[in-house]
Amino acid sequence: IVYVPFETKLLKEAKKRGAKVIHGIEMLLNQGTAQFEIFTGRKAPEETMRRFLYEKN
Repeated sequence: IVYVPFETKLLKEAKKRGAKVIHGIEMLLNQGTAQFEIFTGRKAPEETMRRFLYEKN
């Protein structure tokens, strides 16, 4: 899993060849939202968290 750089050479090449590409940030987001909900008992602000992660990259 790679978070930075957002798009590695491997991801660029895979996209060019038509592969489905999922960035490491999405896995980080899914883990973070699950942890937030486990620890707080509340629904995670997923879109806010997503915006923050993508703005940082």
